[in-house]
Amino acid sequence: MSKTSSPRLVERLVARLSASGQVPEASGVLAQAAQRYADTGAGCALPESGFDEASALLFEAVVEAAFLVANADGDFDSTERRLFEEVVSEASAKRVEGPRLAALLEDLTLQLSDDGLARRLRGVGQAIQLVEHRRETLRVAALVAAVSGGVSEVERSTLESLAQSLGLEPELVEQAVGEALQALGA
Repeated sequence: MSKTSSPRLVERLVARLSASGQVPEASGVLAQAAQRYADTGAGCALPESGFDEASALLFEAVVEAAFLVANADGDFDSTERRLFEEVVSEASAKRVEGPRLAALLEDLTLQLSDDGLARRLRGVGQAIQLVEHRRETLRVAALVAAVSGGVSEVERSTLESLAQSLGLEPELVEQAVGEALQALGA
């Protein structure tokens, strides 16, 4: 298998991230959050009832974590970008694509430039409450880091900082990187 993602791999990751004991599998937490994100990104008013702010924060935090790790080495290359876009698209049931995805990337780039990596990583850590969601966030970030030629030292260091901000044990970084490399056939 090449160092590019397969749709099945991304679908499996998204399905794992979307699984939640509180919502039916077909309308998982990330899909719901992505719908809210897509609605607000399109300038639509949010519904007064039924908006789950925690879900929206989770979606944004997972996406930002992957973005931060992919940009850690200063080179958000085309392979990393393609996988990042696939993850966002699949997680949002194709609701965040095209101009919405471009706006999301622009916003993430600006926030990273304005706030710096350490502050953005702390924000990600504060946004994700459930331990399993924290672990899955680390796995997604590791996959994006590994997709283009393995995980560089600066990407690994950023994954370690991400794990710390998520309150996860340092050894989970190695586990996440190993799983990512195995999933990519490396």
